[in-house]
Amino acid sequence: MTYRRAHAVPDGLTRGEAFSLMRLPGFAPSHRHAFVLRGTRGAVLFKPGPVAREKIVEALGLPGASLHLARQVHGATVVERPRTDADPDSPDAAAEPEEADALIARGRGHAVGVATADCLPILLARSDGACAAVHAGWRGLLAGVVEAALARLGGSDGIEAAIGPAIGACCFDVGAEVALRFTERFPRRGGFVHVGEDDKTRIDLTAAAVTALEECGVSTPHVRLASLCTRCGPADLVESYRRDGQNAGRMIAVIGLA
Repeated sequence: MTYRRAHAVPDGLTRGEAFSLMRLPGFAPSHRHAFVLRGTRGAVLFKPGPVAREKIVEALGLPGASLHLARQVHGATVVERPRTDADPDSPDAAAEPEEADALIARGRGHAVGVATADCLPILLARSDGACAAVHAGWRGLLAGVVEAALARLGGSDGIEAAIGPAIGACCFDVGAEVALRFTERFPRRGGFVHVGEDDKTRIDLTAAAVTALEECGVSTPHVRLASLCTRCGPADLVESYRRDGQNAGRMIAVIGLA
């Protein structure tokens, strides 16, 4: 199979100075969501400086909502915001960031987000109003962060998913050990491993995430994809650690109930 580079910018992009918003048309009309990308002045997080959370949620159409983030560690821990009885040991929002790679909100006035710069940003929305933001790199996918988030949401019934810009199958080079682990995790799909014309081994993380969603009961028609590679896509729009190393900023994927 030949993997083409994903350069095309999807519909639903609004450019701005402080940040740009990419929405996937048709996704979760009961919610407000966006993949918050580079503005003309720089990154959303880190460079030149963090954009105020209040400005982001206002631009999403959620004025006054609290935007909750976490300290991401490439694991499968899920937390709820605001704190609930189901999350008794979790600190209040004022004590953030807490270590987690998926965040859930269940009502109005609260939005959740994850920061990425090559990893998959996955947004989940359920028809009863619950939603989740999931940070899924290769470690998180293998650790089961997608499955953990869906389980915490209560299963796949009524779930829609959106996967934002991330490193594509065209650019995600891996070593033999990572390729083997994906082959073991997704044996019927060959681990989504392929060898390019340059003899480099690569993995299709997005396809692996879609399969993880399908295995949990989220059918393909309910999954929307940005299909924009961060590594070889427009550098003035998307952040990539693989491309820029320590100079990379971060994007934020955000969702909340309208």
